[in-house]
Amino acid sequence: MIWDGNSIGTLLNVLRLLLQNKQVVLYFATDKKFSELRSYDQWLDLIKELDVNLRAKVEHRATLEDRSTVKPSQASLFQ
Repeated sequence: MIWDGNSIGTLLNVLRLLLQNKQVVLYFATDKKFSELRSYDQWLDLIKELDVNLRAKVEHRATLEDRSTVKPSQASLFQ
């Protein structure tokens, strides 16, 4: 993936792939460098280095997305 240093969507796509146990090669367009990410911990290390405001937005969106994928464990009786 190519990351411009600002796109939250790209970082979330990286997270989605890592959570599927896929390896990601991320190109930092601003630094003209590549990085390989193979785990969720590496993603956490990546976002730890972000600007405080950008990091907060990424964490918030990742949390919202995680909540939206949680399915109830029991079917509702009132459907």
